[in-house]
Amino acid sequence: MYYADGSALRLSVVGDDYPFLPGEDRGAVAHAEAWRAWLEEHADEVAVTEMGLSAAKSAAIPLGWEARDAVRALGERLTVLRIPDQAFPVAAMVGGVVPSVDAVHLGVAVADADIDTFLTYERQSAQLARMYGLLVLTPGLPDHWWA
Repeated sequence: MYYADGSALRLSVVGDDYPFLPGEDRGAVAHAEAWRAWLEEHADEVAVTEMGLSAAKSAAIPLGWEARDAVRALGERLTVLRIPDQAFPVAAMVGGVVPSVDAVHLGVAVADADIDTFLTYERQSAQLARMYGLLVLTPGLPDHWWA
């Protein structure tokens, strides 16, 4: 099973015409089309948390109700996991390397025995996922782009 973090889920709504805020990362938008195509094919194998869906919901706000509804519909197609207590030891270990939200995403993926692949567009999250034995997949980017 795959686990998608917020950086990946956000690409479900972000595109070339997205009204970025000053300082927001524009780099991953180039891969949004590849992400959406991959997700369309594999949605039934992807797990997320409400926290991850929140990133997509936040990205949808400036795009209006249609985008917000698309995120809601996406959440209905994916496996939504609760954040287990077992996620927090990993999150605490990596919390000094990545933001706390990213640390919890990694903790959830590591804690779930059914998850073997981490979907992320964050370099440090990808590196940490490999360190914890997860495969890393980032549609639109070459293998090991994060190395």
